[in-house]
Amino acid sequence: MSQADVVLISGGAAGIGRAILTDVMQVYWTAFASNTDPNVEGLVPWPRFQHKDYPVIEFGDSIRVIEPPETGLCASFNGLPKP
Repeated sequence: MSQADVVLISGGAAGIGRAILTDVMQVYWTAFASNTDPNVEGLVPWPRFQHKDYPVIEFGDSIRVIEPPETGLCASFNGLPKP
């Protein structure tokens, strides 16, 4: 099991699991807002975005890095005009 597969949430998104998930998300967002890097020692590393083969972080019963789901759906936005 890799570090990215470490289970941080027990009980899924309900009950205490939801509270823990909320706390973890606040830590990531606060770090990102403070120094443009969401990574914090002790949490699953948030992968840096790359245009090709970019991994994403999944929040659920565990917090882990996965291959991007629905790449075809995401690719459909590439043709839209930029704001």
